[in-house]
Amino acid sequence: MRTLILIIILCLMAPPVTARIHDPLALEADPSKAETPIAPVLEGLGDHHFPITTRAPKSQVFFDQGLRLTYAFNHSEALRAFKEAARLDPDNAMAYWGWSLVLGPNLNLPMTPDVVPQAYSAIQQAMALKDGVSNRERAYIEALSKRYSNDPAADRAATSPMARA
Repeated sequence: MRTLILIIILCLMAPPVTARIHDPLALEADPSKAETPIAPVLEGLGDHHFPITTRAPKSQVFFDQGLRLTYAFNHSEALRAFKEAARLDPDNAMAYWGWSLVLGPNLNLPMTPDVVPQAYSAIQQAMALKDGVSNRERAYIEALSKRYSNDPAADRAATSPMARA
């Protein structure tokens, strides 16, 4: 009984622990200021290819990598890849789309208020570049732009993947 009481007391005295959804280093990485690569090229992720409008072939490589990682629910590593794609080609609208996508809610995790400004800013950058992309890319960008607002307290229930499930 004493052991149980001691365990309860220790648990009550322990500081609260919160889970981190996104890696802080991935969140802090800024493609416009980075002088070194934000992400490495990863092998063994498959060969899925989503053609995008970019003037830098390596930007396409990192976009594809980010998309594969997104499909694998490795959002922090996907974020790094999308930011690297944007670093290599600042006019790559789909790099910003992917950046915004992985910061948003998904089937496993909600969108956290601390990432709202970055997600919103990224999709706004994609929107600013959408006139230079294919119709397919423009449709993806415009669809995702409806999902976000600059208000961290906004109700995203209507745009959640589960709202239509």
